Amino acid sequence: MVELASLSLEDSSAVECCQAAAGSSGGMLLADIGSDVLEVERRLGGDGFRIRPPLTKGPGDPSHRWIRRPVRAFDLSCAR
Repeated sequence: MVELASLSLEDSSAVECCQAAAGSSGGMLLADIGSDVLEVERRLGGDGFRIRPPLTKGPGDPSHRWIRRPVRAFDLSCAR
């Protein structure tokens, strides 16, 4: 079995273009082992996972905050 400590990705970067927990989990795993992950979100509304009803009182869904914790995000506007 390979240990995560031996899989350091400190010198790598990743751009994540996905939505919801399934795609975001991949970015979380890459960031956890050192990669610099940048998430591209929709301009209007952001990641659909962000707007799920909260499971506890407070802003946003705690599971979204947990999965997205190591990732930077921005929205991308493209002119036609």
